Amino acid sequence: MGKRSTSRRLAMQIIYQMEFSNISLEDACGAALSNVEYIDETKEFSCDLAAKTWEHKAELDQLIEKYSKGWKLERINVIDKSILRLALYELLYSKDLPKNIVIDEAVELAKKYSDPEASKFVN
Repeated sequence: MGKRSTSRRLAMQIIYQMEFSNISLEDACGAALSNVEYIDETKEFSCDLAAKTWEHKAELDQLIEKYSKGWKLERINVIDKSILRLALYELLYSKDLPKNIVIDEAVELAKKYSDPEASKFVN
């Protein structure tokens, strides 16, 4: 798994922890990075990506609700919301990334960390 993929996974976990446990970015980054040794670039990118995504949470949530036909935001599980927020942030604000890579990685995160139908929803 590449550095960026690992960073996205960690960023998703950080966003999840902030939402689920209502903890600070600093505490969530510390928890996500405490179990395994990561290179500095991976740590910095994952916490930065989570922070920037979280800054735009309200805007991203509006988009998720707008395009999630038949789903209210409250009905979407926290893991799926975390994945969608992260992917939408990258699609909207990281112009240098190919959109297909962002989408593919979001789908893979859903396959690995959510229920079997989540990858279709995320896609």
